[in-house]
Amino acid sequence: PCVETAKGPVRGKAVGSSKYPNAKQVYRFSSIPFAKPPTGDLRFERPQDVEPWSEVLDATRQIVSPMQDTSAWEQLKAVMVSEDLPKQDIENISEDCLYLNVYTNDLNSKANLPVLVWLYGGGLTMGGALGYNGQTICSMQDVVVVIPNYRVNVFGFFTAGKDTKWKGNMGFFDQLKALEWVKHNIQVFGGNPENVTIFGESTGGFSVGYHVLSPLSRGYFHRAISQSGTATMPTMMKTEYTNFRKCMLEHLKITATNPDEIVAEMKKISADKIMEAQAEGFKTCPFEAFGASIDGEFILEDALDGIRNSSNIAPVPYMVGCNNTEGFGIISGMIPEFESGSTKEGVMDFLKMILQYKTCTEKQLKNIAESLLKNYSKNYSAEDKLRWSKAAGEILGDLWFAVPSLLQANAHAGAGHPTYFYYMTQISKFCHSKDHVLSGDLKLKVDFCECDHGDDLTYTFGLPYATTKLSSEVKFTKDECKMSEQWMNYIVNFAKTGNPNTGNKDVPVEWPVYKSSERNHLVAQIPFGTGQNLSGDKFKLHTETISEMSK
Repeated sequence: PCVETAKGPVRGKAVGSSKYPNAKQVYRFSSIPFAKPPTGDLRFERPQDVEPWSEVLDATRQIVSPMQDTSAWEQLKAVMVSEDLPKQDIENISEDCLYLNVYTNDLNSKANLPVLVWLYGGGLTMGGALGYNGQTICSMQDVVVVIPNYRVNVFGFFTAGKDTKWKGNMGFFDQLKALEWVKHNIQVFGGNPENVTIFGESTGGFSVGYHVLSPLSRGYFHRAISQSGTATMPTMMKTEYTNFRKCMLEHLKITATNPDEIVAEMKKISADKIMEAQAEGFKTCPFEAFGASIDGEFILEDALDGIRNSSNIAPVPYMVGCNNTEGFGIISGMIPEFESGSTKEGVMDFLKMILQYKTCTEKQLKNIAESLLKNYSKNYSAEDKLRWSKAAGEILGDLWFAVPSLLQANAHAGAGHPTYFYYMTQISKFCHSKDHVLSGDLKLKVDFCECDHGDDLTYTFGLPYATTKLSSEVKFTKDECKMSEQWMNYIVNFAKTGNPNTGNKDVPVEWPVYKSSERNHLVAQIPFGTGQNLSGDKFKLHTETISEMSK
């Protein structure tokens, strides 16, 4: 089918449906440009308007990914199930990457369907629209799904400092440009430009959290969903990136000190050389790579300060949540000897390393790490040889996901806006039982890893019902199919009405509106339920005791 966008005509294709009963036929339009290619003189610049075209644009070709090290995609196959992508598609990266994919089941411009715009995770260093397929959701639900690329790593977040012209955050401005495209174009794909939900996971959820706080994003979206990542997530935002920048410039043999001269030289260097220099930076200072910055426009201040003032917060319904064992799987590789049993010393070193974002003395860091370890290890018996591993995984999960998510939810609810919190505890059988993995490279997870970082994606994108080939062939259980359908119903009701309980879809349990005094939430698993006082005393430990200790 052919559709006329504001900048020119595009031709998409029918891509099929899903295994869900009575699923609808879905159309995909891929690789639609939403900004000029950020190459040559436009490298490190904010995205510019795309030029119009008159010939019909082929929107059936596979989307390219932003510049990044693609070896990480291969490694993810061992820990996650996703669509099986040919190697040449995964390795097809380019600086010319500002394209988006649209999935819809209705091309009537009066259809007025809710629009869901997905922002991918990947630590702001990797990821792309290629890794997510909106086909199953659109076959099961009447929504339009848009998945834009945005620049990542040095290409998306290089900064020379906030007092220079090169303030960083180009990747966030790309996301904003995509939202602007949605406003002006989504109607011809059957979407309602006045009902746009932004949703994302991990640093995609972090991005959503900043759109909720950014004055520039107002009016471009009407609801928001942050899954396992909020603006309050530590480590993604640094006050400066001097060491990493210095390391890269040394590798590139750039001796200029004036920011404009530095950038002028960097614009002349090939993208591959920039990637090499970045890889050197990762080796030398892995925790200091380019990420979010306070640029004075998109991000005005650190989120922990930003959420204190309710006028900074977008007046939209917000769904926030995390999974119960996010530190026990995908990211547990950071913890030394995690699976065989870490030592107390190994975990202490690990904690001091991940707590470095706290600006405090070496002695304070040691005290904080000790206090955390003491509090978390007391739940495990001294005979348990994995007690230090478990304590470290639990600390990581609370530090990066649970506590930050609660902080942003508290602020949102406190500003008087409808907030809904979930805690996902669904165990995916294929992560734990060889009988459920029919083929592929999927590695089983430790048995105390229940719902890992990223496990929610299986259900959000409807993998149990997908007809596309998956990276590992797995046997989904009846509960996993049900989980996906019911979880999706909450999301789509929320996208449609701003309330996950009301809409066209039946849900199993009334999801309570979040109150910070109760920390009440939906327990997302089969069967669904509700809970209170999420994180218990640990929340106070992090937000009061540890905060005091780092002053």
